[in-house]
Parts: sequence; structure tokens; C-alpha cells
Amino acid sequence: MDFSETELVPTGNMKWQCPECQKRGQFSSVRLFQANFDSAIYFCENKNCLYPHETGSPSKFVVRRSVEEIPVNVEMLRSLDLPETLLSEPCLRTGHLDQLIWLSAFHPHIKTAVEVDQHWKLLMAKMRVNEKIENELEKIKDFYDPDLEKLKGFTDEMIRFGKHIVPDLEEIINLIRC
Repeated sequence: MDFSETELVPTGNMKWQCPECQKRGQFSSVRLFQANFDSAIYFCENKNCLYPHETGSPSKFVVRRSVEEIPVNVEMLRSLDLPETLLSEPCLRTGHLDQLIWLSAFHPHIKTAVEVDQHWKLLMAKMRVNEKIENELEKIKDFYDPDLEKLKGFTDEMIRFGKHIVPDLEEIINLIRC
């Protein structure tokens, strides 16, 4: 009997019933075992069964599969302290685990990191506004108005008198004195 993956009856999670063991009344699974970084080999889990290796050419039971394409199982998740609810994601592969491990370790700090990031962005925006203000001030820094200097010298009595002419004179003088 020649090996063909299409002849195997799926039992879930990259496993199939072994047809040779089934003939002998045993239930064993044929599954893909990763041989190296880019190849996987079909083997019967029964140590006494040679299926499919007794069926023909190795090219039929050696397949190309990257180590990152291996489906994740519950043992992997437990060993990495990741939630088993991830198993509900059908496309989850070992290639995703690096980022999930990082996220698992980093998640207590995410809120703080986001707050710091937002604070930094706000600070940078304020700095840009301040820079624009400084540029505008630089344009008028040499502006000198002797009348403003005269107002700065007003005494409290003169301010009281002047408010009869300019009602908000006190506020104006306080602004120019700063």
C-alpha cells in the first residue's frame, strides 16, 4: 500500500488514524513530526508500527513545513504560561508565540507606557507651540514703546485717576509689568 495523506482519516490537531494499526484492531495516530527547521515527517505514534515508512518512497511522507508553521497545542501554551483560550484561534502557529510571550510579559506596563507616550506627545506639541511663540517674540523683541514704559511707572494714585479715562488701566499696567 502506497502512502497518501488523502487516505488518512483525520482525528484532529494534525493527526490521522493509522490504517495499518486499524487493521490489527489497534487505535494509533499518524501525525507530522518536525524533523528540522523546514521539514516534517509522517510517523505512526505506535512504536511497533513502521507505517508509512514501509510503504514506499520517503518523498511521499516527508513534507515541507517550517518550524514556525507548527500548530500550537495546549502543552505549548501551558509551558509558556499563555492562556488556553488561544487554542480557539485556528490560524495560531508557533511563529506567533514570540510576540505573544512578549505581550504577556509587557501587558502590565502597557497602560503606563501609553500614558507616558501621550504625555511625551503633548509635551512635544507644547514645545512646538512655545517655539512658535519664541519666534514671534524674537521678531518683536527690539520693539520699544516709550509710552508703555511711561505706563509702567504709574503710581497707584495715578492708576486710580487714570481708570476714569481707561476703566481697565490697572489690568493693562499689570500685564505690561510682567
